[in-house]
Amino acid sequence: GYLTIYSNVSPHAGESAQVYGGGTIINREVVTFRIRKEWNGLGELTPPPITLTLYCNGEVYDRKQPAPDADGWYVYSNLPKYVGGEAARYTIAEESMSGFETYYYAADGQRIEIGVNGGRIVNVKLPDTGDRSPVGLWFALAGLAVIAAAVIAELMKRRRG
Repeated sequence: GYLTIYSNVSPHAGESAQVYGGGTIINREVVTFRIRKEWNGLGELTPPPITLTLYCNGEVYDRKQPAPDADGWYVYSNLPKYVGGEAARYTIAEESMSGFETYYYAADGQRIEIGVNGGRIVNVKLPDTGDRSPVGLWFALAGLAVIAAAVIAELMKRRRG
């Protein structure tokens, strides 16, 4: 639960993983954040890469396309337990992907709004309708058909009368 850091003095001033000719040893309390990724409806397809944003106390802490471990967990290690003098609260969100719905669950299975430590992110593949045409185009064509029918009806009315 601790990360050892060395705070060095000049000419090696700053924090590092080693101490150089004097300095201070600092043991910082750290936490690990883990979230499991699940895919539903992929079949034989390879899961696409994802982008995760890790938040600390509501502020962006890290954004990347991480790789899961062998069990499907995304793990962030050695995160500071305290930031700015207050306890660090970590949450995570996945960048939305076309063709998928994203859901977040707490470790107890309750559905929540954003990913939490020990929870799950579930992506559900939306069904492919096979229709690649824009819906707006179909509405525009239907509108033109209604106008054309009205014009034809008016012309036929004038011809009879």
